[in-house]
Amino acid sequence: MWFTYASSISLVATMISAVLVYLILKADIKKPGNLAAFVMFLGVFIWSFGELVERIAGSPPNDEMLAYLGALTLCVGIFLTPAGLIHFAIDYPYRIKMKTSTRKYILYAVYLLSYRNCTYTLQ
Repeated sequence: MWFTYASSISLVATMISAVLVYLILKADIKKPGNLAAFVMFLGVFIWSFGELVERIAGSPPNDEMLAYLGALTLCVGIFLTPAGLIHFAIDYPYRIKMKTSTRKYILYAVYLLSYRNCTYTLQ
């Protein structure tokens, strides 16, 4: 049965993040802060779904194609989750006192680290 390999923690995380994405969409995505929260929780949803698919594939990957698709999905989530945080930081520039150049460097650093995590996951 496929569920024997699936982690219940990954399944719960996927369900919670899906509910949070639904609640944000229902609450009107155009309210301040909702777009950033939507992107962040969508990233977490994709991330946890990829983790769930990887765990379904088994510990020594019984189905290598499924494990590869799970890793790709996980990477998309890993890359998208910091986008929610960065969007939040850019959306509210007056609350965080920071120069534009500093904000750019932080943006580059976070995306570089996200990309590094993706490549590390796919190895």
